[in-house]
Amino acid sequence: MTTNRLQEFLVLADTRSYSLAAKKLYITQSVLSRHILEMEEELGFKLFVRSTRAMCLTEAGKQLSLDAARLIQKCAKLESRIKIGGQTDGGTLKIACTRSSLGRGTLDFIHRFSARYRGIALSLSVARGPVTSREILENDVFLSPCAYTQLLDKIKCSAAFRQAAFVAFPAGRRLQKSPFVELKELEKENLFVPFDDEFWGPYAQNRILAEKHTNGRINVIPVPNVDSALLMVSLGNGVTIVPKSVVSGEYRNIALSQVTTVPCAFDVNMYYCDPADNPSVRVFVDEAANGEGAPNPGTAGV
Repeated sequence: MTTNRLQEFLVLADTRSYSLAAKKLYITQSVLSRHILEMEEELGFKLFVRSTRAMCLTEAGKQLSLDAARLIQKCAKLESRIKIGGQTDGGTLKIACTRSSLGRGTLDFIHRFSARYRGIALSLSVARGPVTSREILENDVFLSPCAYTQLLDKIKCSAAFRQAAFVAFPAGRRLQKSPFVELKELEKENLFVPFDDEFWGPYAQNRILAEKHTNGRINVIPVPNVDSALLMVSLGNGVTIVPKSVVSGEYRNIALSQVTTVPCAFDVNMYYCDPADNPSVRVFVDEAANGEGAPNPGTAGV
């Protein structure tokens, strides 16, 4: 049985008419009828109950209609992987990301993807300014921890990785007693929040969680970006909640404790257009979404 036969079955199951299904499939009714009979013989059970007035699916046909679409999709994904995996020149896949999305999970996955699909040349860049639909469209895949809502309809989004959240604080503070911290322990602290105006972004969402778990007894101070927040922390003025990947070696007097309060974290989302015309995008998105090569969400970014 081929995916073409499954597709024919799905069209017939949808239209419940041989004449309409044959027209949609650009084949004759007799050919479609023969194909369905061959499927039934191969499977060993009837798919349709036919009468002079109507036709309907059998219980086995109903079950197959539920599974066939997923099976066809899986076959298409597998075909893309095989084609790309066997190519010596799979083209270039342009990947852009924000600095906050460059956690261990993201980098590990990109390295593994590159090793697995050597025929695809990866072009990587880091976005510094505000993210727009235009910037996303200039790349094949865009990685960001923010959940953007005002984008063009043709831009799709799916979750890719989860990075742990850390409290960055001046070294020597009371929070340094443990490698882990709960948000309620931030009571009466100055909390520097980068990109606080991006309400659906992770920094603003984690700030809301911190306010909730401290019953509002935390002093929230918005700052323009991550570096501004880390600078204020390094000067001993307060704390900030960030993914571990953004704290570079230049901030030597900053200590980190991982946040254990659920769901405080930094999710990395993938933005891309319909991958139908670019098999490389389809494979990248599918493998990231399926967790192939990606770390366990509970430990990502640690």
